[in-house]
Amino acid sequence: MTNLSDVVQDERTARMVLSMIVEPDDAVTGRLLAELGALELLRLAERDDVVPGLSTVDAQVWRAQFQRPDTRTLEQNVVEAERAGIGALGFDFLRRACGRAACLRPRQR
Repeated sequence: MTNLSDVVQDERTARMVLSMIVEPDDAVTGRLLAELGALELLRLAERDDVVPGLSTVDAQVWRAQFQRPDTRTLEQNVVEAERAGIGALGFDFLRRACGRAACLRPRQR
């Protein structure tokens, strides 16, 4: 069975997937995300490695949120989006498309 960490290859996509799995304002996930980054967080969630700052029991509870019945659907959606050329727009893409960074600044009223 494919893991999400096998399918997701970049930080932005990993963050997108995490936003679909984890409840907003989850303190443990937020701390780990800041420390490790989204890709490593997904890998850690799928392994039995020690989770920094958590006991073994707390780590099991934290990992439980990743054991969802729709994880396979998330994997399929990520693969299908990549095949279709769908991706998240980043600042660099918008700057190139716009031609200058000034168009990305908020308008002054």
